[in-house]
Amino acid sequence: LVASGFQFLLGLAAVFAEGVGGFNQR
Repeated sequence: LVASGFQFLLGLAAVFAEGVGGFNQR
């Protein structure tokens, strides 16, 4: 259960980081 939540949080952080990276690239 904890691992699943951690994986979800990690994925959300990855998406957020990717969005910020694309915004900064522009």
